[in-house]
Amino acid sequence: MNPAALKHAATALRGLLEHYQHHERAAALLLKELDGLLKRATNEEIATPMEARDIPGHRYFTETRLGAYRDLEERYASFYIELIDGRRSKAFQRLLAEMNKP
Repeated sequence: MNPAALKHAATALRGLLEHYQHHERAAALLLKELDGLLKRATNEEIATPMEARDIPGHRYFTETRLGAYRDLEERYASFYIELIDGRRSKAFQRLLAEMNKP
């Protein structure tokens, strides 16, 4: 686990959630749901990887309008990946490369 990368991902996600909470109620709800986890990550209090099922929030992007905010969804995904120890399968790495093509 990389505490610095997790801290960076948490800080970036919090910043966007705080921005979008004024435009989308779902962003405010997600921020509230993730607040404790974001604080722990920012304070480098998370030392072991989490189980994916224990990380709240992924449904907000499919069940609300948050899926339309690509930058927010990408920041959430980065935070999520760092929480599960930054494990990126080869398939996921190919997907990221494809998504980042101009």
